[in-house]
Amino acid sequence: MLQERMGKITANGKPVRFYNGGILGATTGAIAHQLMPYYAKIKPDLVLFYEAVNTQPEGFNVGIPLLYNSYLETKKDFQNKRKAVQDAMKTYDSGWYHRDLTALTKVIQQTGAVPAYITFSAAFNGKEDAKTLDYWDRMSTVADARAISDLVRMNNEQMLKVVAEQKVYMLESRPELDAKPEYFIDHVHMTQAGLKILSTKMEQAVRDLAPLDKPDP
Repeated sequence: MLQERMGKITANGKPVRFYNGGILGATTGAIAHQLMPYYAKIKPDLVLFYEAVNTQPEGFNVGIPLLYNSYLETKKDFQNKRKAVQDAMKTYDSGWYHRDLTALTKVIQQTGAVPAYITFSAAFNGKEDAKTLDYWDRMSTVADARAISDLVRMNNEQMLKVVAEQKVYMLESRPELDAKPEYFIDHVHMTQAGLKILSTKMEQAVRDLAPLDKPDP
């Protein structure tokens, strides 16, 4: 989508290519470790980062049921899963996200690339009424929207600290996307409309930071 948005742009006379480095379920620390050899091979000018959910407390995933089973659970099972998620959040140390993001920053910089971070957005901010949240709990893959909103908020706070400490470029996604369920298929994964908005953020980062050639007059 980003490649399509930006068209046939060039940098130093060569076509610009975008690579999707996403790994299913990878935490921030895993991304820093697993992608290191790929950074060195591709030698990117810019690395865009958007993730704040997979780095989470132990026990958090206890509350994630399979979608097709969510209708079959008893109310008691559902409440137990919700409590497990909430209990996990009470003990969560968001410092892990801070340490992992700091490590990722250094890995990116070691390859000669510029890191660019985008704050994470979620469909709900935890302030919605209980009826709305109960509906979405049943319809999506996460047992408690409030726990997700707490996790995203805490990790975004750590991202802001890392950005200030490491002097990293950052863009905000929250004004356009956060707490706007019309752009999401569940609590955190976006529709095509949501992805279009996110891709505009990424395009802004590319135009601000990458060594792009100026178009011919």
